[in-house]
Amino acid sequence: MVKSDHRARYQTVTEVLTALEKISISSPLIPPKIYHLFLKIAPLGLIIIMGIIVFLNRPISECDGKLATYKNKEHNIEIEYPKCWDADETPISVIGIGKIVTFVQPQQKARLIISSSEYSGTLENYGKDQEKMIKSNLESSNIIERSSTIIANQTGQKIIVTGKNEQQKIKNMYVMTLRKNQAYLITYTAPIDDYDKLIKPVQDMIKSLQID
Repeated sequence: MVKSDHRARYQTVTEVLTALEKISISSPLIPPKIYHLFLKIAPLGLIIIMGIIVFLNRPISECDGKLATYKNKEHNIEIEYPKCWDADETPISVIGIGKIVTFVQPQQKARLIISSSEYSGTLENYGKDQEKMIKSNLESSNIIERSSTIIANQTGQKIIVTGKNEQQKIKNMYVMTLRKNQAYLITYTAPIDDYDKLIKPVQDMIKSLQID
């Protein structure tokens, strides 16, 4: 307040700053009780937030666990897949790739594609050929993992890559193996935010694959 008596007013800037400092010390912005309560509930709030994040990123249980079996005698393959996924045998016109079937999960726009082609080289060379195709055909491709795996009781290779499909960021997994003079390629592709949500049913599908 402004004093009417000039003698009661602050005479210097130093006096004003000192008075303000006393006010700040004597009148904290956060009352002690509220501050201590905040310290108690903050960890609980953090746990709740982490729980929500885990829930949103949890693997999706597909079709209530119900499975269907896909068989293709021409290509000698058999695989189990979530019953509510669509199995599409429409051919695709890509040179050197003979698509057998595409399994589609409509809600997440994810796909698992099985293809086969004649190949007389080694698995290592086939993997290198696939890397070249990925870099040539997938926009903004970035290979983030190369590893060995087992597929249909055969030695295989796995490549995981991120990229773009038009403006959408995607993540793909390529699993491949050789059987006699045939190369088998499984491609799992999904929007990058949905990739981990569907990886469990996809892994189960790959484990169930049989090649005669």
